[in-house]
Formats: sequence, structure tokens, C-alpha cells
Amino acid sequence: MNQRYGTDLRGALGALVDCDAMAASVAGKCVLGACIGHQSTLSAICNDGLDLAYQELTARIGALRFDALRQSGQAQMWDAATPGGVSDRRIDRLATGDWAASIDFGMGPRNVAASFAGTRAVGP
Repeated sequence: MNQRYGTDLRGALGALVDCDAMAASVAGKCVLGACIGHQSTLSAICNDGLDLAYQELTARIGALRFDALRQSGQAQMWDAATPGGVSDRRIDRLATGDWAASIDFGMGPRNVAASFAGTRAVGP
């Protein structure tokens, strides 16, 4: 979420529900001269509720079965020549690949959009 939206899940919830603005609006309501007030308390209650929602959502996401994701693909692998023409027996490039992914949460596999990225680890 940070990469795509610039915030985490809790930040996204806070952007959807502006607790400070909501608290100011409710605190300013008056009936027959009696005003609600307590803006900081209302804001704290709202933020506590968002914290609980965040905890519940992360617990539910953590309980999901990610082993239901299936992926497959193939590509050509290339080992670039080294000085002296001797192979270092390490893959330097992947090319012309086809990749597929599906997910099955019990209702049969469904194709999902997927991308592939990889880097060669540095070291032996």
C-alpha cells in the first residue's frame, strides 16, 4: 500500500474517515442552546475506532490462505559470455517469458493479473 498509495492501511482508513473534521462537526452541534462540545474526546474515540478496525482487518488478512495462489511460466535464460569466452554458469538475463497466475479460494481457479520481476543475487 505504501508503494501504490503512499500510506499504510491505517493511513488509508484515516484518509477515508477524517476524525478531526467529524469531531469538529459533531462538537459544534447545538440543540436549544446546549452544545455537544468535547471535540478532542470525540476525535480520540473516532481514532480509537479506526485503530480497532485496522487491527481487525490485518488479523483477517493474516488469516487468508495465500497458498491458494498458483503461478507458472517459462522463459529463455541466458548466460552472458565472460572475458576469455568462459561461462561463469550464472544466468544473466531472462527473455521472451510467458507468465500466468490464478487464485483458488474454494470456488475453482480464477485467472489474476500477475507480473514477474527478478534480480540476480550478488555473491557466490
